[in-house]
Parts: sequence; C-alpha cells; structure tokens
Amino acid sequence: MDLVAGVDSSTQSTKVLLCRAEDGTVVGSASAPHPAGTECPPDRWWEALTAAGRELLERAAAVGVAAQQHGMVVLDDSGAVIRDAMLWNDVKSAPQAAALVSEFGGPAEWAARTGSVPTMSFTVTKLRWLAENEPGHAARVHRVLLPHDWLTWKLAGGDARTEPTTDRGDASGTGYFSPAEDAWLPDYAERALGRPVALPRVARPAEVVGRTRWGAALSAGTGDNMGAALGLGLLDGDVWLRNARHANAMAKLLETRLAEIPGVSIMFPTESNAVFAQLPAQVAKTMRSHGWKFYEFIGAGGCRLMCAWDTQPDTVERFAAQVRELCAA
Repeated sequence: MDLVAGVDSSTQSTKVLLCRAEDGTVVGSASAPHPAGTECPPDRWWEALTAAGRELLERAAAVGVAAQQHGMVVLDDSGAVIRDAMLWNDVKSAPQAAALVSEFGGPAEWAARTGSVPTMSFTVTKLRWLAENEPGHAARVHRVLLPHDWLTWKLAGGDARTEPTTDRGDASGTGYFSPAEDAWLPDYAERALGRPVALPRVARPAEVVGRTRWGAALSAGTGDNMGAALGLGLLDGDVWLRNARHANAMAKLLETRLAEIPGVSIMFPTESNAVFAQLPAQVAKTMRSHGWKFYEFIGAGGCRLMCAWDTQPDTVERFAAQVRELCAA
C-alpha cells in the first residue's frame, strides 16, 4: 500500500508524519528542533528535516511540505543562500511596513490589490528592510523564496535544473501576490527591493511539482496556516481567527465576543490561541475594506483573519463591535 509523508517545518521544529494514503492511518512520526530566534539559516531547517525524516521519508510515495509563513529566503544567481532567513516574528521591518502601506496608496489599495494590508511579518516589508539596511546583500539577490518553497526545492534537487515553485496560499502572505488575479505582482516586490527579483512559479492545485531523489512525488506544499485549514476541513465561508502570540486570554475573549453576535457561528471551541468562526460574507468583505488585515479570501463566502502579534483587549473589542454593527445592519 502507498504511504505519504507530511512535513511541518514550523518556527520551533520540523515534524514528519508518515501515513497510509488510503485511510490516513499514521504509521510513523518524528521531529527535530530548530534554533530559537527571529532569523535562521535555512540549512538548519534542512538538517532538521533530514533528521526527522530519517527512516520515514524514503518510505513515502508522495511528500508535501507546510512551513511557517512570510519568511524571506534570498538566493543569489547560483542558488546559494545570501543571508539567514528573516522569519515572520522578526519585527525589524515595522517602519518599512508603515512606509510601504503609505507609499503604495494606503490600506484600501493594498487590500484591493493583495487581499491584505502588510504588517512587519510580511515578506515584502523584509525586502524593503534588506534594501535599506544591507544594500550589499540586496544587490546580490536574484530570487526570493518562502521557507516551504525552499524546502520543496531542496527535496526536488535544489540545483539550477530544479524550478522553484510555490502555491497560492503561501504566496498570499508575501504582500506581492494577488489572490483575486491569481498572479504575482512583481512590481510590488521590485519597488520594495529596489530592483527586479525572480519569484517562484505558482503551481496548480494538486500539481506534482517534482520528484525526490528516491522518486516520490512532491506537492507544491503550502504555508502552515493553510495546511491547518486544509486539515480542519474548512470550506467557503469558514473563518479562522487566530492570535499569533499564543495569547490564550485574547483568543478566549474573542470567542466570547463573537459568540454573542447574531449571525456569527463558532465552529470549534478555543484551542490554544485559535478561534474558528463563520462570518457572513458581506460582513467579512466590509471588515476588510475597513482596514482589518486579512491574509486571503476563501472563496466568495468569507475570509481568514490573522490578528496582529501584539493584539490587545481593545483591539478584540473594536473588532467584535464592528462585526456586531455590520451584522445588525
């Protein structure tokens, strides 16, 4: 029987799960840690993947990688990593985020073009930080990848003959991809970095993007949050509200406030820092136009919102009050 492997390369560790394709039965799992911090040499992810995947990966007929979103992996024209990857939790680019939002026409324009208003987590802000603070490194940049793109590329061979790929889900968190147009916005990346930069090809859903050295099919993979949405079986109109700092108290407050609003359905109880809910589609769209930072729309029926890392009680209250007002209208 065929076995398939899922890889979760998170901020803290790499986890590998080997399952039977026919029914999802787990037949093996392992993990290996990553270094702590807000930057990381991508090779350390590869070392963790190799360690966790030992005796598991090569038994798989297909492999898919989900990884932490937004991280900036910059490569030179030979494919070599130029500097440590800047991770989603690196706050250095906060000034650049504010400047880019203003420079590119304000929150409404960003939301219309990219489906998001970038915060310091987004890749586009890290490109601008690099240009302003490490011009020598910026001048060498030929290509920028996300963490899961780089790991998939490495599994496929990681050389000049291997085409880097990504998926729409992870691409939507860069700040230079349009989910509505299903296309990169290369001018956004170029203006952020100050020069043209190559971007990975966006693969089709269910496309086999390459083969491992032992012949396993490689999926395009995705970002960790999209992978979680897939694993939870979320459909059009389902909304995942999550605070990215493990702020359990804020998540519980959010769950309580949303549960009080007619027209809003809580799909699952709070687990850790996550709240799963469903908002009316028009309410979600209006909230987006009001500047709430949506990562992407999920079909016509809703969106997925990630609260900022520094979410405070007043932010939760304002969000809930606006949802309540819109639902009552």
